[in-house]
Order: sequence, then C-alpha cells, then structure tokens
Amino acid sequence: MNNHVEEKHPKSIVKGVLKLIKLLVVVFFVIAVTFFLFVNLVNVPNKGRIDEANQEKCEKIIKGLSSYRQANGRYPAHLDKLVPEYLSKVPLETLHDKDTGRPFVYNIEGDGRIFILRYTEAPIGALPSDSYFEYRSDKGSWVQNYW
Repeated sequence: MNNHVEEKHPKSIVKGVLKLIKLLVVVFFVIAVTFFLFVNLVNVPNKGRIDEANQEKCEKIIKGLSSYRQANGRYPAHLDKLVPEYLSKVPLETLHDKDTGRPFVYNIEGDGRIFILRYTEAPIGALPSDSYFEYRSDKGSWVQNYW
C-alpha cells in the first residue's frame, strides 16, 4: 500500500487564487457597469421631457423678443425687459426634475439686432450634459453644440 499523499505545489495554489481573484474582479466590474447603466437609463424619459419643456419656454421668449424688436427696433439688453408687456415672467431653464431653475443664457450682438438664446441639454441620470442648444435670431434655427 502506498502511503504517498500527493501535495499540491505552492505555485499552482497561487495561480488558482489569482485566477479566482481575476474572475471576481470581472464579475464585480460587470455588475457595477450594469447597475450604473440601469440607474441612469431609467431617467431617459425625464431627459426628453425636460429638453422639450426648455425648448417650449425658449419659444415663448423668442416670440416676446420678436415683438419687442418690432416695437423698439432692437432686442432688449436683458430678458427682464420683456416683463410684463411681452411675457408675464421670464421663464427659467430646468436641468433636473427637482431643479428650481436658472436663467437661460441670453446675449445680444450687432447693436441689438441679433440675439442668441441657449439652454443646456438635460443630463441622463448622473451622466453630465455634454451639449447645449443654441438659437441665433440671424439664422432662425436651433443648433446643438457640444462642450
């Protein structure tokens, strides 16, 4: 009878442990990425709604600015000049659902003959926005620009 018991070589034990650690790291990474994507993609419908609401607010501002220019020959230096004759109040840009708002970016050029109105694209969950929408009165259309 052979009483010889096979012993595993220490190097093979280390290799096995390293393989297990690599597998656990890959599994953890896949779970983390899946969780991150799930949490952020759940917010996609809110993003579209927020972007649409901001564009609607801007369209009201653009109408007010057009009326102001027809009456005064140039665009106002500040959006608050539209209140109360052209707008009941200046709408605020919303970035998140619970955001109370911030002023839209508004600039004039060419001695008040051209205006630029801009709002930031709503983020997707925790992912920050990477672009903004800009309207130039001399072009008469919206353009999406990236930071």
